[in-house]
Amino acid sequence: MPSAIDDKTLDVLRLERNRFVAFAFAVSDLLIEVRRDGAISYAAGAANELIGAAISDLSGANFFGYLASDDRDLVRQTLEKIAPGSRSAPLDIRVLGADGRIRSLGLRAYRLPAESEDVYLSLTQSTADPLVNGHDVPVTRDPALGVLDRESFSEAVSRRLSAARAENKDLTLTLVDLSSIEEGAKGVGAEAEARLMSEVSDLLRSHAVDKDGVGRIGDGKLGVVREPSVPFEAITRQIEALAERLLDGTRQIAVHASDIGLDRGISEQESAQAILYTLNKFSESPPGDFSIATLSEGCREMLAETLQWAGRIRRTLAERGFEMAFQPIVKLDNRSLHHYEALLRLPVEPGVTPYKFVTMAEQLGSIAELDLAVTEEVVALIRAEPRITEPVAINVSGRSLVTPGFIDALIGLIRRNADVANRLLFEVTESAKITDFAGVNRALQALRRFQVRVCLDDFGSGSAAFEYLRSLQVDILKIDGSFVRNVAASPFNRAFVRSIASLCDTLGISMIAEMVEDEATASLIQHAGVTHGQGYHFGKPGPMTLIDHNARRQTAKPRWQTISNRFAGG
Repeated sequence: MPSAIDDKTLDVLRLERNRFVAFAFAVSDLLIEVRRDGAISYAAGAANELIGAAISDLSGANFFGYLASDDRDLVRQTLEKIAPGSRSAPLDIRVLGADGRIRSLGLRAYRLPAESEDVYLSLTQSTADPLVNGHDVPVTRDPALGVLDRESFSEAVSRRLSAARAENKDLTLTLVDLSSIEEGAKGVGAEAEARLMSEVSDLLRSHAVDKDGVGRIGDGKLGVVREPSVPFEAITRQIEALAERLLDGTRQIAVHASDIGLDRGISEQESAQAILYTLNKFSESPPGDFSIATLSEGCREMLAETLQWAGRIRRTLAERGFEMAFQPIVKLDNRSLHHYEALLRLPVEPGVTPYKFVTMAEQLGSIAELDLAVTEEVVALIRAEPRITEPVAINVSGRSLVTPGFIDALIGLIRRNADVANRLLFEVTESAKITDFAGVNRALQALRRFQVRVCLDDFGSGSAAFEYLRSLQVDILKIDGSFVRNVAASPFNRAFVRSIASLCDTLGISMIAEMVEDEATASLIQHAGVTHGQGYHFGKPGPMTLIDHNARRQTAKPRWQTISNRFAGG
């Protein structure tokens, strides 16, 4: 018969228990013990404040039932993969309390070394959303997956690397190419495809250093910042298994992943630049064809590529080594031609597109010179083709508009060509973020005083679209083609287009929808209130000098002769 525990031993055990509980509550507001299926077997702490329920109500309840729907899979994945004797990365979650309130909480999970299936959860008040880890930095998210978009993710990786340096910790940036999964999901339905990508992103978030350690880099491409303890091959296998399960094993799935060492041998500024460069290169790379292994390597590649681009831009401007193509914009009510957009075309060269050329010109400080050169070229083409009387829209970077001397040079050009000034229209692009809204708006109003109309391009594509519209007085708004391209299949896109069309109507602003590829889309956007359309359905870009003018008078769709194959668009 075992001997009874004496009072002194009991006092020691109680002291140890109280000490353990005290330490636990020093870092937690609520402790919950759950089984793998989410059933709560024990709870202690501020349940009313954090979950809006009494402690007595939690016992036997399911913890997942208190979570916001888009956090359930993330927490479930975290509990399923936690190993004995280990703890999870901190997560920011939202709970829907029994009192109807939604609360933001921090969660960390721990599993004892013993082979118990129970997991211990530590819950605390959270102030992480909408800021990133307490930093006063607003973040923008991918609307489909809820993870950070590329730019916010790049900034978040830089901050996490800086913090890891200070703590002498190692972190890894894992880049995952899910293109084959997205391809394999085609044909299973939009809902199943969306669920697949959502569960994959939740799986990656369960491996991340925190909830905002995952970002969408591009179509089918995600990045995750994590501790290097788990080999990325294991993560790849988990993703492939998840995809095969959700696709019923009917499709061959291959996931490509690359680990980028977040090395400490370069400065914080170099790291930030190298991270953005690396993410952009990953976004552009074909599946399985990405080779940067460390940020130091990314830094060297970035320097070599930057020098190459600087020379290419300098030569192009000096030699006027570009051409212009023109795409029609039509009035949707009668499909008549309203104006053209002038589009930059460059000699065919691997890796060189007009978009890349413009963004590099912005980064290297040559964009104002490029925008002036394009404007001069368009004016010269208008003069050479007097039969074309419709206005021509010219893209101009917001960065050019605040470059000293640019607006004076542009107005000087307009004054010298006053007889064709009323046929010019300028589209403000969002390829570079505008920060000086007041300065840009002053420049735009100076142009409008010369009867030159102004258009806000790519509305909705960036995080500050409504700030652009609020701060800049414009005549026309062009909604980004991503909202137009699949408007027939997306209720959200239809609602968004309809809402922006109504706003434009209220503000007295014309609205253009780009990427109109068929009559069904044209009819839908017209019904939604859009006034103008642009896209292959109305005409592809082509050289102004080769427009068939008789065809142009008869229909809104111009017929072009073949553009020189030495030049290409993007």
